[in-house]
Amino acid sequence: MPEWLIRNLLVIKLIGMSTSNMTEMVCLLVLCISWILFYRFANSYWLYIVPWGLYKAVTYVKETYRNPVIILAENGMDQPGNATLPEVLQDTTRVNYFKSYITNLKRAMDDGATVIGYFAWSLLDNFEWRLGYTARFGIVYVDFKNSKRFPKNSAYWFKKILQRKSN
Repeated sequence: MPEWLIRNLLVIKLIGMSTSNMTEMVCLLVLCISWILFYRFANSYWLYIVPWGLYKAVTYVKETYRNPVIILAENGMDQPGNATLPEVLQDTTRVNYFKSYITNLKRAMDDGATVIGYFAWSLLDNFEWRLGYTARFGIVYVDFKNSKRFPKNSAYWFKKILQRKSN
């Protein structure tokens, strides 16, 4: 059993069922059907927005592995890489994404999960391995022609909640 768990969470998606327990299999199937019916996409076709899935995943780890210490190493969504500068700074979908995921993470913590770290993906727009510059995950816009940086609304949102917590 791990004493701690570090996990990147970009997609909540049922990949397969490998269980002999019929009750667990039925629950996994119900979750799979729920994900199919109630997901939304970010910019990338593979990136589902399923905030309650974070609660389910963290709670599952807590209950299955005797509540290890969890660090959520990546959690985020992307915008199109070709969006204009004024448009990309108004990233309301990303703000709502982080609000809903962090709310569900807090709910799992309130239910006893031991989470000691959360990292938003990503601070800056960057070169993505598979997508190149066609997707922007950052809370700070980077102009790749001149390296200038512009905070998006999501950066100001994070600043506000971090300042509120420290006061």
